[in-house]
This record gives sequence, C-alpha cells and structure tokens, in this order.
Amino acid sequence: ARKVKKGYIGVVTDIPIYETKTITISSSNVSSYFSTTVVGGDTHFAWSDGTFSSTNPGHDGVCTGKLTALQDFDNVSFNYAVSSEEDYDEFEVSIGRLASGFTETESVSGWISGEKSGSWSGTMPKNDYINLSYTRDSSGSGGSNKGWISNLKVTTKVQTGTETKSVARKIKKAYIGVGGVARPLWNW
Repeated sequence: ARKVKKGYIGVVTDIPIYETKTITISSSNVSSYFSTTVVGGDTHFAWSDGTFSSTNPGHDGVCTGKLTALQDFDNVSFNYAVSSEEDYDEFEVSIGRLASGFTETESVSGWISGEKSGSWSGTMPKNDYINLSYTRDSSGSGGSNKGWISNLKVTTKVQTGTETKSVARKIKKAYIGVGGVARPLWNW
C-alpha cells in the first residue's frame, strides 16, 4: 500500500438555505425570537392583540417586562405608547446592550387624546434586551393607565430549506491498494 499525502473526496451533504425576512412578533411566535420576563402577579406585561402591554398597577405601583433577543437581529423595530396621568405616571422603554454596557432609554408620560407615543428601530445582537417599566404615582389617574409596545418586528436570517450538494472534504489519511492488497482508503 502507498500512502496518499493529500486527497479530497466528494461527500453528499445537505446545505441549509437562508433568506433574510422581516417577521411580525405576536404572542404565538414571541418565544421563537425573545425570552420574555415579567414580574408580578396582578401587575405585569402581557401579550394581547399584537401588543405587549402593562396591566394597571394601581397607585404607587410598578409593572415591568423584559424581552431578551434569542439570536442576532439585523433590525428590530416597534412603536411604544402610554395613556396615563400627565407628568406623574411614566412609561420607560430601555434598550440594553450587554456587549457594551450601553442602555438607551426613552420615557413618556401623560396623555393627549388618549396617548403619547414614539418608535424605536435598530440592530439587536443576541442577549440584548428591551426593558419596559410603567410606574404610577400615589394619586390621580388619566387615560387607560398603561404603557405598551406594538408592531414589534425583527429582520433576521431564516432557514427556508436545504440543498443537497457534493462537498469536497479533505482526507486526513488515505491508502491505496498496491499489488492486490486492500488497505483503508481514508481515515476521517
């Protein structure tokens, strides 16, 4: 047997096919893209009709919720709004960047014709998060006494199928038969 110093062999392999897609997040698919943390029994954030909103925490109450990215997103976008007592109750939306320790925060308070609102859009690597907090003061009320995000969308690569190809793999050790003596062809 003679040793072959270098060699390659074709191996049939299923190669994943990816496509970049924008996905609207709802209660039915949120667990595929975000881990959801809510705090409290009666005062928490919950999904309903495409929104992630606080319950009414009552006076001196706080609702918190957190959505942590389970993968890298090319883009995340959402709208946020609050309907509350102006200048006293507050909804805070924070975007946490674990890699850099950076937090971007937007606070909105009060209501005009039912709500005040805004939007956020940006990249979101895996483990970064959207932190939400709705706080009420000790007296007064206004609007529906809650804060929420809606129209949450992520743009990411999604596997859409596979393609079978013959892929060249390097042979680490191979022998060929000499003089009718059979030897291993390769050793992966």
